[in-house]
This record gives sequence, C-alpha cells and structure tokens, in this order.
Amino acid sequence: MLKELIRSVLLIATMSCMAAGEQLPVTYLAGARFHVSDVAKAREFYGKVFGFQEKSGTTSGLVAFQINGEQFVEFTANQSGGSAAPLEIIFFGTSKKPTAPLKDQDGRRVEFVESVAGAPGLKAGQKSVSDHLLHLGIGTTDLNRAIAFYGAHFGCKESWRGPTPDEFRIVIVRVPGPREEFVEFLLRGEQGSPDHLCLDVPDIQCAYQTLVERGATTRGKPRIASNGHWVLNLADPNGLRVELMEPRPAAK
Repeated sequence: MLKELIRSVLLIATMSCMAAGEQLPVTYLAGARFHVSDVAKAREFYGKVFGFQEKSGTTSGLVAFQINGEQFVEFTANQSGGSAAPLEIIFFGTSKKPTAPLKDQDGRRVEFVESVAGAPGLKAGQKSVSDHLLHLGIGTTDLNRAIAFYGAHFGCKESWRGPTPDEFRIVIVRVPGPREEFVEFLLRGEQGSPDHLCLDVPDIQCAYQTLVERGATTRGKPRIASNGHWVLNLADPNGLRVELMEPRPAAK
C-alpha cells in the first residue's frame, strides 16, 4: 500500500511538471515492450533467428533481449501498458535520475532509464543481426496530438511527414541525443496495427541471407524505399512487423 501511495505521489508530481511545460532530459531511444500471444515463440525467434542476447532475471511471463549495451526489447503475454495495441511501453534514456512513468496521448505507457557513465555502448553479440534500434513505429489516432505530446514532454523534433505535407498519414520525429534515433507515428487503420520496430543493419543483403538461413519468413526481398534506403520487412511468429534498414542511402 505504501509503495502504491509513493508511486501515485511521484506520478502526480511528474504530471504537474509536464503541465508546466518542463521537458524531461531524454537523450536516446532505450527500448520497447510488446504484448504478444506466445512469449515462447518470441524467445525462439529473437534469440535464435536475430541472435540477440537474452536478459536474465526477468519476471514470469516476460522475455527481454539486449540489442546493444543501452537498448533492449521486451515481450510479455500480460498486457500492462494501458494500450490495446501490441506496443505497450516505450523506454527513453535520460541524463538524470528517471522520473515516474507517463502515459501518452493514446494511453500508451512511457518509462525512463538512466544513462550510466561508462556503460557499454553500441555493441552486440557476434550472432546478432543488428546492434541498433533505429526507430519505433507507433499507431496513433491523432498525429498532431502525438507530435505535440512528444515534442513538449521529451523534446522530439519533427523531421518528415507524408505522403504529402497537407495530406499526411505518417510523421517522423527525431529523439534528442547524439545518435540518429526516431519515433515514427502512423495513423491507425482497420487493417491491423502499424506498431513495429526498425533495426539498423550495415548490409541488407547479408542480413537477408542470414535471416533466411535461420528460418525467417520475409515479406519479399530487400528493396530501396521511398526514403532512398535499403529496407527489408518481415513478421515475427506473433505477427509483429520488424523492419531492417541500412543507415545510409543507397548508392545511385
């Protein structure tokens, strides 16, 4: 009871700061938690197919993987983030002691982890297909509210909207910090959830070959997307879309 009371007080204090216009010192995109129907399949796929190292000491019904020294992805069968969509929780790294969780414009939970000086940087295991979470794709009912919320609270800056500036269904905002990391907001439609994760790969063809050899089913072959980068899409065993992207535009 005491712990719940303290948590409630911290949450109210945090929301008061946000209402006053204070931004949290967000410095990077730390990770995400997705609600899935089969945690065992998620463990098999992200551990063996993607080669991520599983984190130890997680709670029952939760499996988590390190993408690199600072970024991670979690999967749970127990919905806990307040959102009916697959993406339950977004984790941001901060330069100060983390504050209480918030809820964004769609009721999705936003939590914070502290960046520790001297912590391992962008380094993954030898079997990992990727060592960098580039962006999260997030479904929303209102793009303008999403831009306003993530801009006012976390300092995210809009970098692109499309397919046209006047009639847009997608908005990309850059997360503060030295690394190129983003949140991609997509209008929710009737054809499933647009929630997804996007990972950096240095060589899309090599990543494609490795994933196929490890048993992954891709949505076609690598292609050059409208942003000029090589991309590859696939679905994990729970139906979650995973996008792979080369960090630099394709050579012309």
